[in-house]
Amino acid sequence: MRLSFYLDDDSASRMVVRELTRLGFHVRTPDEAGMRGVPDEQHLEFSAAEGHALVTGNQADFVRLHWEWFESGRHHAGIIIARQTMGLGQRVQLLARLGGLVDAAQMRDHLEFLSAWRLDKR
Repeated sequence: MRLSFYLDDDSASRMVVRELTRLGFHVRTPDEAGMRGVPDEQHLEFSAAEGHALVTGNQADFVRLHWEWFESGRHHAGIIIARQTMGLGQRVQLLARLGGLVDAAQMRDHLEFLSAWRLDKR
């Protein structure tokens, strides 16, 4: 199954949503899901329940949540950390690259740093 994305409050950008959708990816946002402003763990719970890899710029909290879930045996559909300093165009390119090479099953329970998917690598 193809990778789909949930962009949390830190990463939801209309341009990113529009471009990823144009490229054929299913994308959800907190606004459309009624999740704007909820605690980070609720974003992760929602994305896990819906099967979407969560995209966030909040490295500290989501790395911690990833390990807490791992240690307690809980599962998520993947967490992708995208630095806030990364340009939106580059973010779209790298998410599309990741989504073209990794499917939903491979992403399950994984923590990925989007910067590792630079266009000149892999």
